[in-house]
Amino acid sequence: MEQWEEDVQKYLQMGLYQPALELVDEILKKGENRRAMTYKAYILRSMEKDDEALKIVDTLLKEQEDEDLLLLKGMLLFDSENYKEAAKYFRRVTEINPENIDAWYNLASCYDAQEKYDISEKYYSKLVEINPEDAEAWNNLAVARLFQEKYEKALEAAERAIALEDDYDNAWYNKGLALHYLERYKEAIKAFKKCIEISDDPDAWYAMGISYANMDMKEEAKRALREALRRSPDDEEIREALEGLEE
Repeated sequence: MEQWEEDVQKYLQMGLYQPALELVDEILKKGENRRAMTYKAYILRSMEKDDEALKIVDTLLKEQEDEDLLLLKGMLLFDSENYKEAAKYFRRVTEINPENIDAWYNLASCYDAQEKYDISEKYYSKLVEINPEDAEAWNNLAVARLFQEKYEKALEAAERAIALEDDYDNAWYNKGLALHYLERYKEAIKAFKKCIEISDDPDAWYAMGISYANMDMKEEAKRALREALRRSPDDEEIREALEGLEE
């Protein structure tokens, strides 16, 4: 890696996009440089100048297919909510390099965005096959299964995520949801409490309140829902649930 590239990466790590762009432009003044142009496209996207970034990417892809550029093209299309087209580019990256984790994640996200959770489930399953130690992939797999009402399978995936990262608040929340929908309310409440210990998540307070309500423990339910509303005062769903218990 050349010195200029190391310097650009340092700027990017610090979120200093304008100095990074200026440095890349200095390199480009010296002559054509495909790597520098690729960096410029990434920087422009980070600066929310997607149209300019897309022009560069399309020009470079006409010259030669490139894994990084295909991934970036997919990201730019995803940014504009063109999920079907974005998926084509991410899928092409996985064909070139089946071990490209970013491509699999982005591919799954395209189908999450379209609420096609049966398809995103397949891609999250692929991610945990590539790396069984990826807690985020296990958690995302749990979410995809929850949306499909595969509660036992969702519980398994959430527990795998927790086994890898015991302080993974969202995995505890998803474990709680799976248990709640399986009508295992006491266990669900324990999971929601663990989530709250880690992150004090209003969604976990709300879900815990609903679990208590389903056990006909109205006082505990109201306390939990009040805590949820205190943390998220504009949430009408929480307010309505609390009012329903107070009638």
